[in-house]
Amino acid sequence: MYAVIGTLVVYVAVVEWLNRSRDVVETEPLPEVARFILYGVAISMVFLTQIVRALVLRGIPRDLDAAIQRLNLASVITGILAETPALMGLVLFIVWGQYTDFYILLFVSLYLFVRHFPRYGTWEKVGRFIQTGGEL
Repeated sequence: MYAVIGTLVVYVAVVEWLNRSRDVVETEPLPEVARFILYGVAISMVFLTQIVRALVLRGIPRDLDAAIQRLNLASVITGILAETPALMGLVLFIVWGQYTDFYILLFVSLYLFVRHFPRYGTWEKVGRFIQTGGEL
C-alpha cells in the first residue's frame, strides 16, 4: 500500500519537473467533454472503491491466514483504484498541460487513500469474527 502511495509522490515530482523545465508549447485546448468524463470517472472511484472492497471482503473465510490474504488483497485493489484519479490527472497534464486539474485529481486520490487505508480496527474485527464465528 505504501508503494502505491509513493507513486503519487513520483507523479508530483514528474509534474513539477516538467512544468519547470519545458517551454510553453501551444497545444489544442482540452475538450470540456474530456474534462467532464475524467472528473466523472474520478468521482465514480469514490463509490467504486467501496463497492469493490465490499465484494472482495464478502464471504471472508474462517481461516486466519486466508482472511489476512483477503484483507491484503482488498487493500491492494482499493489502493490501485484510489491511484486512478491521480494517474488521469497526470495524463491531463502531460497531454494538455492541465496543471490545476492534476492537483485536483491528486487530492481525490489522497482522499481515497485516507478513506481506505488499512486500519487496525478492521483487522481486529476480522480476527474476532474468525475466533467467535459471529457477524462481521
